[in-house]
Amino acid sequence: MPSIAYTIDIHEDAWFALHLDGVHQALPEGDFKIVAEDKVWLVERKTWGDAYSSFRSKRLEDQLSRMLLATPNTILEVFDRCFSSRVCTRAGRLCC
Repeated sequence: MPSIAYTIDIHEDAWFALHLDGVHQALPEGDFKIVAEDKVWLVERKTWGDAYSSFRSKRLEDQLSRMLLATPNTILEVFDRCFSSRVCTRAGRLCC
């Protein structure tokens, strides 16, 4: 089975590093860095409001451009803040 290493940016919740058995440290680009075998993936997470604001100000274009220069394996995740802030007791996962 391939080894996967996770690095979570310090601006993200330490919960991710703890549950992914990853490292919680500053990243120059992206919120998550995933290294699996010979591939590097960068993930940028945005709420809908932040994504819209970042798009209008061209900040999103700048962020994604820098991520794509670092690796072609770049993911933009846009999520609902409500989804990430409550625990669904049925499934034991985050939801509204």
